[in-house]
Amino acid sequence: MNRHANLSLVAAIIVATSLPAQAASIALQPSASTVLQGQAFTLDLLISAADAPGKHPGGLYGGEVAIRFDPALVSFQGLALQGGVSLYLPLASQNNGGQQTLSFGFDNAPENGPVATLTFTAVGSVGSTAAFDLEDNDDFSGSFAAYLDTYQRFDPAFLDTSVQIAAVPLPGAAWLLATGLAAVGAARRHRPRTQRDA
Repeated sequence: MNRHANLSLVAAIIVATSLPAQAASIALQPSASTVLQGQAFTLDLLISAADAPGKHPGGLYGGEVAIRFDPALVSFQGLALQGGVSLYLPLASQNNGGQQTLSFGFDNAPENGPVATLTFTAVGSVGSTAAFDLEDNDDFSGSFAAYLDTYQRFDPAFLDTSVQIAAVPLPGAAWLLATGLAAVGAARRHRPRTQRDA
C-alpha cells in the first residue's frame, strides 16, 4: 500500500470510531409465540431510540416500515396507532409472489415504546411457522429521523419475528365425553356372550 492509501485508511477508521453508536431499533413483538389456528393475535411495532440522535428524553421519531408475510398463513385484520402517533404515509397493502407487504409511514413516536398494533388471524395449517420480515420502506436512503431538536437521520436495526400456529385444544368436557364413550365401548365388549345375546 502506498502512503496516500494508508492515510486514507487511518482517516476512515478514526471517523468510524468517532461516530456515536446508534443502537436504535424497530421491532415486531407478537402477543404470543404460539397462536391458535383460526384465532386472532397481535403484533406490536416497537421503537427503541434512546441511543439515536435527537433530544433525550422527550424526542419524537418517525419513519416508514414495510412488513412482509405469507397471506396463506396469516390474514391481516387491522392497524391501531398508539398514543400520539400519527400516519404521514397511509397504510398500503400489496401482494407479490406469494407474499403480502404492508407499508406505512408514522410520525411523533416516542423514543421508546409501542408505535402501532397490528391484528392478524392465524389461517395456516397446524405446525406451520408464520414469519414477519420488517424493514425500512425506503431501502435507498432510509426514512428514519429524530425530529427534535433538529431533523437528524438515523438507521435503526430492524428486528423480525415469527409465530408458530397450533391446534385449538379440545375443551375439558370433550375429553370427558370421549373417555366416557371409550369406557362404555370397553364394557360392552367385555360382557359375557349370554348377556349380549339375550
